[in-house]
Amino acid sequence: MNFEEKVESFRALAAERNMTFKESDTETHVTFLTRETTKSGAQPVMIIAFNKKTTDAELYAATVTHVPDYVEDLPILNALNEFNQEFKYFRCVLDSDRDVTLASTLDLDLGFSPEIILQHSFMMFQAADEVNEYMQKLYTQVQ
Repeated sequence: MNFEEKVESFRALAAERNMTFKESDTETHVTFLTRETTKSGAQPVMIIAFNKKTTDAELYAATVTHVPDYVEDLPILNALNEFNQEFKYFRCVLDSDRDVTLASTLDLDLGFSPEIILQHSFMMFQAADEVNEYMQKLYTQVQ
């Protein structure tokens, strides 16, 4: 299956499930974005990006939570390290804007299934909820 067929297959599955994504097409990626609210109140930007130059799909739950300036880095980094040990398929990172993001890369050479990509995104959304809930408690403990 070529790149265009993979993207079209994912697009068709999303339409079949009545899922609304903002789609963009750049030099390097075709990207599908949506923003939903988790049970704990996080509003991550959920991103599924098909890489045109490799066989990868990159998934993100961007800006799961913003770390307030009054919170020191060490407890946050320790919490993210714990999540990184717990999660098998996602990486938790703290970016330069002090936003926590989950990231994952799926190698589509190992087999392509739009259903698996969507399920992986759902699992990431659930993990984003868990991360946000824990971090909100951490913020109040260190105030």
